[in-house]
Amino acid sequence: MARRMVNIDRDTPLLLAPSIQDWIADDDMARLVVDAVSLVGEQEMSFNWNGTGSEQYPPQMMLALLIFCYSSGIFSSRRIELATYRDIAVRFITGDTHPDHDTIARFRRENGPLFKACFIRVLELAREMKIKRIGAVAIDGTKLEAAASKKRVRSLEQIQERLPKLDELVDELTAQARKADGEAAGEADGGRLPGHLAQATARRGELRRALAALGEKSRVESAKRDSERSAHDDEGPGEPPRRLPAEPQAEDTINLTDPDAKLLPGKKGGCHPGYNAQLAVQADSALPLILAGAVCDSPSDRRKLAPMVDLTLERHPETDRVLVDSGYDNSSQIYRLEKRYGVVVYCPPEERKEQKEAKPAGRRSKARQRTADFREGMRACMRGGFGQGVRQLRATTVEPVIGWIKERMGFRRFHLRGLSKVGLEWDLVCLAFNLSLIHRVKCSAGKVAAP
Repeated sequence: MARRMVNIDRDTPLLLAPSIQDWIADDDMARLVVDAVSLVGEQEMSFNWNGTGSEQYPPQMMLALLIFCYSSGIFSSRRIELATYRDIAVRFITGDTHPDHDTIARFRRENGPLFKACFIRVLELAREMKIKRIGAVAIDGTKLEAAASKKRVRSLEQIQERLPKLDELVDELTAQARKADGEAAGEADGGRLPGHLAQATARRGELRRALAALGEKSRVESAKRDSERSAHDDEGPGEPPRRLPAEPQAEDTINLTDPDAKLLPGKKGGCHPGYNAQLAVQADSALPLILAGAVCDSPSDRRKLAPMVDLTLERHPETDRVLVDSGYDNSSQIYRLEKRYGVVVYCPPEERKEQKEAKPAGRRSKARQRTADFREGMRACMRGGFGQGVRQLRATTVEPVIGWIKERMGFRRFHLRGLSKVGLEWDLVCLAFNLSLIHRVKCSAGKVAAP
């Protein structure tokens, strides 16, 4: 029997569809991204108004390019540039133009306000589609690696021990260089340092900057803690947080590549430089839309409840319930939030604290007694059937979002450095997730044919 095979002809010239609109299907997410980005006004975009240099790419196109690539698991600026040649949906977004990786990276670094503006517009779009229904909000955090190596972590003790040795080495190499210049007068290149001296000088400068950054971080954290102490409500539960020293301690560490990244414990053991990414997700709907996101360098969530609730309530004042796990157990913050906003915070108390509260009531101070009473109310609230339902609701809303971001999108590591830049990249991730969710809803609702 004769075999019938499809003819594979790589030599005959071919033409794409005459219209770029025919390159992708009507239900492709690229179309939704382009439409969503068009909702952002030009007043919220940055342009080179001087008109100097080469023609600039439209900010709307660049934003759509980043959102679509992040939702597709493409994060590196070089891989995004490659996708403008290889991915037909990306070529649709860029209009078959090809911004280089440096342009993409610079746009991502410099357009944090644009990401936030688009995030708000997408939430407004979700409200119009009846996807956004805010009542209960679930909050959780996840650890993500920084764009830095663990080998670049140094403690204050190591820096102070290494700096004098580098000073001696630089002085010695400088003397040798001067001697060599004197012996070979007229032959030395006065505009360039010898290789060994240049390397030693660079290492010394790097350690000096790290030492100054450690001191600045300690002063900032100490001032922030003093502010938290002054804001503590003495009539409520909990005790004022401990003071922090204004000067760095010998065990304090800093990463020479990304000074804002901290060593965070991993679930599989060990530590790595990273950040603690926070999410607030709507829990009153089967569609876990991200309402707010933030990034911090704290290894614990315990002091991050108030900042996340403040951010969420600032954008969504209709929130009436906040669902968190025991990692956010902070009686003082919970009391202050419920008193200030009138919301109810459902948080199961940590078991390890119960042993400390097992002292006889007569031996407790008034502050400790108020804390014990408040925590007993929290425990009673979470003990019944309603409390168990709240736990399940939180676990089935915000935790799947984190799983989707890490597993489906593949985002496990930041690609920018510094807390502020990492924060804008997290905004971009949340924006890409929300648009992916809206796209899935449109497909499942039959507004466009499901792929």
